[in-house]
Amino acid sequence: IDKIASTPFQEIASHTYSHYYCLAEGQDICNFKEDLDLFRVVSSSRGYGVTTIVFPRNQVNKGYLPLLLEYGITCYRGNEDHIVYQPDGYKHTLLKRIIRFLDRYVNFTGHHTYALDQQSEGLLNVRSSRFLAPYDPRFRKWESLRLKRIKVSVKRRDLSVCISGSWGDIGGQIKKKIRICS
Repeated sequence: IDKIASTPFQEIASHTYSHYYCLAEGQDICNFKEDLDLFRVVSSSRGYGVTTIVFPRNQVNKGYLPLLLEYGITCYRGNEDHIVYQPDGYKHTLLKRIIRFLDRYVNFTGHHTYALDQQSEGLLNVRSSRFLAPYDPRFRKWESLRLKRIKVSVKRRDLSVCISGSWGDIGGQIKKKIRICS
């Protein structure tokens, strides 16, 4: 973790203290606050100022977002803007999972590109995407389709195939350039 923290343009982010599921039955905002308290104790004891959270299972509970600002968290990874990507606790249907899997390779649900300055509840929402989907060697023959899908989405956004942009002050980080190329 120290090596990651000392690497330029990397940060230590929260994935919660206990791998907390924000949409699990029986949990509430008080439980989530306790989890954030524990994470803050551990991270601050190591000298890490955490400003970003990636929710376990992408279970974003919009009612909890204002609480993040109280903990200095200014950036979170949200979900793509389509019904099959919206979190639903433990009710992942097989059909939704199949559509999400196929959507990595073939456009079933739209391009899901967005401006990085979109904010929700005062927080920067960096939505999930095909860029963040894990590589699985069992499907390596399909990777060219995924890359093509990404390129078409990027071009549709009137960007070049290589994205070059300035990310202002994201998650408390200094200004930096990003460059994603095939």
